[in-house]
Amino acid sequence: MFCNTCKNAGISSMWTTTGSEWLKEDCIERHQQSKKHEKAVSAKNSNQLTIKEGFMQQMSNNQALIIGCMRNVYYLTQRNIALNNYESLCDLILYQNNYQYQTGDEDFIQNLRPPLLQNHSEFTTSSSSTNYALYKNAVAGKELLSSIFTIIEESVIAEVKNSPCWSLLIDESNTNVISEKTIALVSKHLVNGEPIFRYLGLAQVTDASANGIMNLINLFVNQKGLDITKLRHFGSDGAATMTGNYINLN
Repeated sequence: MFCNTCKNAGISSMWTTTGSEWLKEDCIERHQQSKKHEKAVSAKNSNQLTIKEGFMQQMSNNQALIIGCMRNVYYLTQRNIALNNYESLCDLILYQNNYQYQTGDEDFIQNLRPPLLQNHSEFTTSSSSTNYALYKNAVAGKELLSSIFTIIEESVIAEVKNSPCWSLLIDESNTNVISEKTIALVSKHLVNGEPIFRYLGLAQVTDASANGIMNLINLFVNQKGLDITKLRHFGSDGAATMTGNYINLN
């Protein structure tokens, strides 16, 4: 008969090596009361997590996974890279994390192959890898981007609202990503007494006349909940629609 508690704790004794042939109750009780067994029990208890500790540890792991995915989304967005590349970027990072200790003795060409994670069944066995798979799909990427955008937008809008006054700057925005005609809106306001610029957003232009742009600006300002009475200055690129003497915004 062996003592698994002592064996798992690495205690060297008869109860972990050869075992005991004596099954008498007093023999077992003596072992239970021995210092070696008590030490093994203490080590076991110290290594065991409570339900709360285990839950908090799992939450911490999941939080780290989500933060990593949000970094990937932010990286792509900051560099104007389509979110269609989000899942493959997550696959690449996970692949490199799992194979970061590959040595030069291994097949060099094999090391350079793209990460086909579907063929690596070991990645789907752990709960953390399964959770990662839930967060790295295209739908989750868009939801993470929306979350990041919402937090930043709320922070910027709060700055403008708390400023005693603000200025609005607009300019036509043409990018290679979208074909629609848009204008970019930027605010200049005070934060802790310092004037700063903040990007407010893009608005699609359907009517490029002065009245159409004016209606678009009013709609944008109202949707963001900004106080138009605090607006002290309006700036543009000097286009005729903005500065003309007849039908214009000035």
